[in-house]
Amino acid sequence: MEAVNSGKLFLSLTLLAFGSVFGWLLTYKIAGSDAAFEALAICLTIAGLTFVFQLALYFVNQDRLFYVAVFYGALGLNLVWFMFSLFMPIFWVETVPLLAKCSASGILIFLSIANLCRGYRQFADRWRSVGDPLVIGRVNPQLHTIEWEQIQKRLRYDADIFIPGLPQNATSVLSALLLISMLAGLNFRTMYPVLSTFAWGVPCAVFGSFFFQLVGNRLSEASAINDLQKKLGFVFKIRK
Repeated sequence: MEAVNSGKLFLSLTLLAFGSVFGWLLTYKIAGSDAAFEALAICLTIAGLTFVFQLALYFVNQDRLFYVAVFYGALGLNLVWFMFSLFMPIFWVETVPLLAKCSASGILIFLSIANLCRGYRQFADRWRSVGDPLVIGRVNPQLHTIEWEQIQKRLRYDADIFIPGLPQNATSVLSALLLISMLAGLNFRTMYPVLSTFAWGVPCAVFGSFFFQLVGNRLSEASAINDLQKKLGFVFKIRK
């Protein structure tokens, strides 16, 4: 697994900042300056807390394999935030009923949890079927290292859009429709600002919840590393 470096932190900060700025600009466009100021304050708070969490992981034993896996999981939150920030302006549109906003929030939370659990579960299933990981990835007890890259090659999978109850063979059609909706929303943002916000905001929320699969996958990977460490009685470090 590739070690954590300051370049990844800079990339993280850039994505978080872009998400916050886009959320602020979209809110200003459809709801005015007062709403945009509130949105910006919330965006910066969420982005700031996310970055502080990643920064803490960076400085806490960054050469340990377990924390590196958790750090990469936390990086997935940047993609989640970037997509969700394009959905947030909906909450400042006065013409949208409160019930619709609450329903959208509930669906968003449900999809996020479902995708997080799916990513975690899929890695755990592959982990159980891979065989003895200590044979696949050679362990050096003196250096406290393991060839984790060899194990990762066996555990790779292709993530896709996941909505509970929707057949997997329909995800490609759904993805195409969501992309069309986003493009339509961008093209009609001047004539129908509120409608266009929903047209690109809802697909962004769906794509954002998809990235929780990547977060769940990394968290499950960190759990597997922790189990191996307990089994061997020492802590894995990143191979130099």
